[in-house]
Amino acid sequence: MDDPEPSSSTVDRRPAKRARSETVSPPGGDIPASPSSELTISAPSEGFVRDQEFWFADGSLVLNVQGTAFRVYRDLLSKQSPVLHDLLSSLHLSPNGGCDGTPVAVLTDSPHDWRHLLPLLLPTSTIISRTTFKIQDDFTMLSAWLRLSHKYKIANVMTFAIAALKTVYSDDYDSWTDTDRSVCGTWARPGERKVIDRGKVATKRSRLLSQAIVAINFARLLNIPSILPAAFYHCACLGGAIVKGYAHDDGTTEYLSDEDVARCINGMQDLAFATADYVLPLVKHLPEHHGCQKGGACRPLWKNSVLDLLSSSNCRAVLGNLALRGVLETFPALSALCDICKRGAGGCMEARRKIVWQGLPKTFDIVDPVGVWPKS
Repeated sequence: MDDPEPSSSTVDRRPAKRARSETVSPPGGDIPASPSSELTISAPSEGFVRDQEFWFADGSLVLNVQGTAFRVYRDLLSKQSPVLHDLLSSLHLSPNGGCDGTPVAVLTDSPHDWRHLLPLLLPTSTIISRTTFKIQDDFTMLSAWLRLSHKYKIANVMTFAIAALKTVYSDDYDSWTDTDRSVCGTWARPGERKVIDRGKVATKRSRLLSQAIVAINFARLLNIPSILPAAFYHCACLGGAIVKGYAHDDGTTEYLSDEDVARCINGMQDLAFATADYVLPLVKHLPEHHGCQKGGACRPLWKNSVLDLLSSSNCRAVLGNLALRGVLETFPALSALCDICKRGAGGCMEARRKIVWQGLPKTFDIVDPVGVWPKS
């Protein structure tokens, strides 16, 4: 069973990509991708930009988060976070300091993270009732919740954020295939006829896939093993780009540990072989003439689509990326099959994909932390 208690391993740091920020390389007892874990309390003269949304005229505390100021309610924060309670209890307004008579706390977190957290802390928040989250829309918000709730020990937010992350990197096969299709459903492959901006699509896809780097580091830090197989699969789909890490909005870049990078590389090789095992037999499972609604025209289309993929120069990389994808994602040209032949093509691949799914913990050498998989 997943346990939200953090681990206590060390943090590796690498040179930042931008001079203004540090780069964090979890896993470790620190917070993934946070520029700094220090917090200082002071009451300086106003030297910040007021946030337009979170600036309450009757607020009793100003949070100066790297130059962005949020005027909020001191007691509201203190009651939800024992860490902030202790830190803010020592905050007093200096004779010539503060902002409009309100004390100022200087934090070294990312202001982007606080913009995501503050709505969750307000009494009128309805976010806590959400049950569905999308990897392409909500991951930045989820990672901010996890980062700050861990740092400031905001228990209810951490519990909610972990549950939300489990819906994104699900251990349920059907739920995961829906998520994966939303990320990679527009993959441009050999033989595809669609006119698309390949560079733009590839950049967006790589960005979404690389979010799994952060997910894996949170899984290690907060002991959430159930998300590891799905997250490792997306990391493996990055190929060599896995070493570039994930670039956060605040300019920091987060990496996997060297051991987990090796798991991705080795796992992709296994996925390529596993996919080849069920793609090759497709040539022999051609639709019957008498069942085809197009009088047998689907047979050559089916055969040529499979052979085109197998003869492509990057066949192995493509096969690994498509290990858990549906027939139309694997062979876009098969969308022209008649309904009967299309169902036949999908059916003969589905059982093999489920076998690949069930083997993901072994593929990525994470059997011990994951335990029983997939969960019933």
